[in-house]
Amino acid sequence: MFYGGAGHGFHLLSDRGNYAASLVSAFVMNSTAYALTDGTYLAVNFAHGLGHVPAFVRAVLVCTINDTNSHIVVGQEVAIESVIAPSISPGPQMVFSTAADVTKIYLSYTGIIGNETLITVLGDGLPVSSYNNFSLKVYWQ
Repeated sequence: MFYGGAGHGFHLLSDRGNYAASLVSAFVMNSTAYALTDGTYLAVNFAHGLGHVPAFVRAVLVCTINDTNSHIVVGQEVAIESVIAPSISPGPQMVFSTAADVTKIYLSYTGIIGNETLITVLGDGLPVSSYNNFSLKVYWQ
């Protein structure tokens, strides 16, 4: 059973009717925004400081300049999982990836140029004008 609101959650854990309360922090850290350049491979890694593998890692594209083709506007974030390169052989391919271990988070961009990719939002495939209009950012907990 879960009780709580934004910021911190208050959980009631049940063991066959015996309830024990625990306070769970919802503090989420985030990385620097890494600028992207169409056609230029990017691979970064950084220490996350948790001392264990993060339970939650979410990488996003952050729009820094309005993207004409996709209609994504400055400040809007798009999960990297929604970006594909459908026409690249053997297709479709992921454009971005992320991973984590006990000490670091790893983030990469294949360098596939924006106009060869689609952002799938609510089932629609929207073409990207250029990844020069975006940066890459990671949240973790």
